[in-house]
Amino acid sequence: MRWRRKTSRRVVAHLKPDYLPLSETFVYEILRALTTFTPVVLCQELMHREHFPLSHIIHLRMRPTWWGERLSDALRRRIAGVDTIFAYKYYRAVKTLKPVLVHAHFGPSGAMAVPIRRKLGLPLITSFYGYDVPVQGKLSAWRELYGPLFEAGDLFLVEGPCLRRHLIALGAPPERVTIQRIAIDVEHIPFRPRRVARRGECVQILQVGRMVEKKGFEYTVRAFAEVHRAHPHTRLLFIGDGPLRPSLQALVSELKLDRVVRFLGFQSRPAYMAIAERCHILVQPSVTASDGDTEGGAPTVCWRCRPPGCLSSPLVTPTSLTSSSRGGALFWYPSAMRRRWPKR
Repeated sequence: MRWRRKTSRRVVAHLKPDYLPLSETFVYEILRALTTFTPVVLCQELMHREHFPLSHIIHLRMRPTWWGERLSDALRRRIAGVDTIFAYKYYRAVKTLKPVLVHAHFGPSGAMAVPIRRKLGLPLITSFYGYDVPVQGKLSAWRELYGPLFEAGDLFLVEGPCLRRHLIALGAPPERVTIQRIAIDVEHIPFRPRRVARRGECVQILQVGRMVEKKGFEYTVRAFAEVHRAHPHTRLLFIGDGPLRPSLQALVSELKLDRVVRFLGFQSRPAYMAIAERCHILVQPSVTASDGDTEGGAPTVCWRCRPPGCLSSPLVTPTSLTSSSRGGALFWYPSAMRRRWPKR
């Protein structure tokens, strides 16, 4: 790992093992908007950097190249008191960085960072986003994973009141669970009213997201089938991809909607916004998946598409989004730094 400090601002180490899936733009919004602190991302898998550029990304190599390095890492890991080689690599990177705090994105990353908190005495903030706070299924396994984190972590961030309740139900101390609303820079999303100029003109409906159970794509397809029977001039567009895409395409064929439903796959941010500009209605249902996976709050696409004039379906937690021309101003590391961080 090579790191040369090129900034006088205080550094925050962001633990994000996979930087960054195309569906996790909300993490990038947080990182790129920070102005008081310099974010440095530590990851072990680097992807889509062209879509999510940052000045400081450290790509950690997890597999030793020869037996001597493997032995050396094992000895150092035992001396440091870190359980796994993965955690040790992050521990060593954070120790070299000398940040003022560690910010882990998603609960499992926070659990991995507990030894860093205990060994280096750095404040540990963990952001939870949804899948990492299940509401059903094997909750005992999640409680076991998060137990040390809830004991050692200094602050736990969630994007809305619903997720806060679920996290507390898993065992998080209520006094350390805080709502951190998602900020969107609306100045870069121009408003345009939607109008259907002529009778019979095509009305385009849009849904955006990763094609997994909790996003409710199946319900959109079935509901659109009824809408299209009553209003033949409607069209449905899907942006995104995922494991359920084949079954969704089969459902579209079964309902004989192939000519009016289009699967556009993942799109770059500019392309996605350009498509949204041409659509009239945004539909974003969500459900609790069979494995307990839920939305952490209102999907950020709802807020992105509201300024251009799209309509959206009712949100579960509409207050978990907020607008700001300076999104980073809403992320309050400075106030967090003023508190005393007890050793845990």
